[in-house]
Amino acid sequence: HVEGVLGEGPGFRKAVISPYPVPEQIKFAQLDYDSPMGRYHSGWRMTDNGMAYDIVIPPNATALFRLPLLGKKDAIVSEAGKILWQNGKPVGSVDGVSTPAQENDRLLITLGSGSYSFLVKGLDSSH
Repeated sequence: HVEGVLGEGPGFRKAVISPYPVPEQIKFAQLDYDSPMGRYHSGWRMTDNGMAYDIVIPPNATALFRLPLLGKKDAIVSEAGKILWQNGKPVGSVDGVSTPAQENDRLLITLGSGSYSFLVKGLDSSH
C-alpha cells in the first residue's frame, strides 16, 4: 500500500486516511477518491524540508488521518507552517485539526472538511 482511504459509516461521512510512504523507492504518491460525500484527496511527497502530506476532506465529512512519523524520534509536525507536534507532545492548534495523539509510529489526527498541508521533519535524517 502506498495510499489508503477507508470508508466508515454511511456514505463515507467519516474516512480513515493512512498513507504508507516508502521514500527509498518512490518520491511521491497521491490518491483521489470520489465518495458519495465528495472527493477525498491524499498525497505525499519528499521535499528538501521533510515529508509533505496534502489532504482534502469533502464538505460535511471528517477523516482520521494516521500520519506516519517514519521513525523520526524528534519529529516536528506542522500544518501550513504552524507547529502541531514537537518534543513528543502536541503544541499549538489549527482550526479543523484535532489535538494529535501518538500511536506507535503514527500520529492520529481527526480532520474536518477542508484542505490541509502537513510537513513532518526530524532532527535525524534516518528513515
